[in-house]
Amino acid sequence: MTSLVMTTREDRLRVESSCRPVKTLRYVGPVPKNRSEVDRADKEHEIVLAAADLVLAQGPDAVTVSNVARRLDLARNAVTWYFPTRDALVAATFRHLVIAAMAEPSGRRQLIGQIEAATQRLDHLRPLYLHLLARIGESEAIAEVVGEAQVGLYALLAEALRGRVPPDDVETASTLLGVFVEGLLARPRSARERAGLIAEATARLAPET
Repeated sequence: MTSLVMTTREDRLRVESSCRPVKTLRYVGPVPKNRSEVDRADKEHEIVLAAADLVLAQGPDAVTVSNVARRLDLARNAVTWYFPTRDALVAATFRHLVIAAMAEPSGRRQLIGQIEAATQRLDHLRPLYLHLLARIGESEAIAEVVGEAQVGLYALLAEALRGRVPPDDVETASTLLGVFVEGLLARPRSARERAGLIAEATARLAPET
């Protein structure tokens, strides 16, 4: 499997601080500061939701500037005004779908249950995820969004591991578990097989004390 973009400790802390549940499915972008920016955010939101509908219904190849413009009854350049390239549009769509998928909290589950819940919620994004990995070396926008997803995943795992492993081992254990979860997302597996692999990985990397 192609590995994701590596990140710094500062990146992880930054994203970890922003990983909080949201109650509704919404586009997540820069916080608007004035009326003009609010209008822009609303239009970006509309475009990304249309692209998300396309990727979930027809797959990542269906997410093109032309298809999104047609779906919204817009001119093509009305979409490229906000997302200049297809890669930028696909990256924004992936960011939105990942945040939406992870918005549902895992509650007070054990570590194994938290990982199972996360992989189950992200499983439907596999085709889009593999599409991004194939483009990661050719697109800065895609490399950035895949890196963000990795940072967010590692931050969530680090939080789940605190108190389970020695403090000095949290970063290493969360990185190893993160790579393991990425592998699960890259290949279809039955729920039973996935649960068995998760149980074995957590037993080895973060055994019950």
